[in-house]
Amino acid sequence: MADELNYDASFKTKDIVQMTETLVKIWKTKAEDLGEEFDSSKVFKTCRSMLGTWNSGTESEVDVVDFQAMLGVLRGCVWLGVNEKDEVGAWQEIVDSSDGWQHEFNNDKTLTAAVVGFMQPEGGVKIERDRSGISITYKRGDYGTGVHDGTLILNNTSLCIFNNSTPSVKSLYTGQLPNSIDELTAALEDESWDDVAI
Repeated sequence: MADELNYDASFKTKDIVQMTETLVKIWKTKAEDLGEEFDSSKVFKTCRSMLGTWNSGTESEVDVVDFQAMLGVLRGCVWLGVNEKDEVGAWQEIVDSSDGWQHEFNNDKTLTAAVVGFMQPEGGVKIERDRSGISITYKRGDYGTGVHDGTLILNNTSLCIFNNSTPSVKSLYTGQLPNSIDELTAALEDESWDDVAI
């Protein structure tokens, strides 16, 4: 059964379904009973690579539910180490929590207007997205700390601003995370920001 594992599997529906089906067959079988060809570290690395592709947002045809099912089975495998199980648990949280919140920030014009309205960057802004969050890089902006280049990052767990002129410190928003562009605008104008050492 372990010989059915595809260590070259990619983030495609066919590969995810096949990986899940194979894992289900071997999840409660000890590693030593799976044969010499079996390599748990390769299984882990293959699934980590799939997560990387999912996180990049470049592959949209996969149903996230299929991916969540595969991660759930993987986490339950008896031949996976404790640290690996913990890491898979963290992956599950990332996948579970990312589903849906970003659609509120899909309008780049409105998002740009919110940042430009607050920071007044002279060099414009560049928006980048992946599954874990949104980063907005700006040139010669100012939010009260002087003109600088920097990046605003919003993800599942935090909203922060990185000022390139002070690379060892980030400004972390301590209020409730924004769930819309209007809430982001309000957060930028709020005083609930702390400087935190990186």
